[in-house]
Amino acid sequence: MGNAIYSRLIGICVVLSLGALLVALRTPATGYEISKY
Repeated sequence: MGNAIYSRLIGICVVLSLGALLVALRTPATGYEISKY
């Protein structure tokens, strides 16, 4: 059960990171603003 939970958490983290990268690439202006803070 532990492995399934870890794999699920890793999958969610990967999806969130990929989504954040796509949003940053689509809107570089907001990406720069976020990087400032």
